[in-house]
Amino acid sequence: MDVIVNIDQVAPIPLSEGDVVKFVGRDERGLLRVWALQNESTGWVTEVVQSNGLMAGCLIAFIVIWVMIALAMTVFFASVLLPLAILPLGMAVFGVYFAYKSISSISQSKAVSEQAHTMLKRS
Repeated sequence: MDVIVNIDQVAPIPLSEGDVVKFVGRDERGLLRVWALQNESTGWVTEVVQSNGLMAGCLIAFIVIWVMIALAMTVFFASVLLPLAILPLGMAVFGVYFAYKSISSISQSKAVSEQAHTMLKRS
């Protein structure tokens, strides 16, 4: 049976034709998303997804700059026409929401990967 698989792994995956594998994953619109994979023939196992501290740091720096720009625009627009000050404030709220969702997605990926590797070891 041919299966299309999506694996979040940076390093090459040592699989050959005929290898027996165990995996933990789920079907996402016809694409199998694998969170943990073990090659039974060689004993190789995917790594647990690490939280990307650099990515989180860049997001925090981005949001600080984003909010500073939005506040400067708010002051400018408030001096020109007060109702226009709502636009940059909305922009700041959107930026904070985007950063929060991105950081929570990074931490959720790590938690799911750890759970998948635990399930793989138990089976």
